[in-house]
Amino acid sequence: LEGDANRDGVVSAGDYGSVQANFGDSGNPGILGDADGNGVVSAGDYGSVQTNFGNSAGTVLPIPEPATLCILLSMSSITLLQKRK
Repeated sequence: LEGDANRDGVVSAGDYGSVQANFGDSGNPGILGDADGNGVVSAGDYGSVQTNFGNSAGTVLPIPEPATLCILLSMSSITLLQKRK
C-alpha cells in the first residue's frame, strides 16, 4: 500500500512517525519508513504518506451468521419489552 510506512494496512499519522524514526535508512524496498517503496527513507516518503493519507488495504469486515443475528435481535426485543413494564 503506497504511503503505508509502518506496514499496518492504513495510511495514517503513525506512518509519519515511522518515516521520522527511520529517516536516512536504506535497504530493500519496503523497509520500515519507506512509504514510496524505493528502498530509501527520505523526504519523498513524507510526500507519499501525505498523498495517500486515509487509504487502507482492502479489509473484509466480518458479517455475523444469521443465527447470531437472530439471537441478538431476540435479546434486544426482550430487553425493550421488559423496560416497558
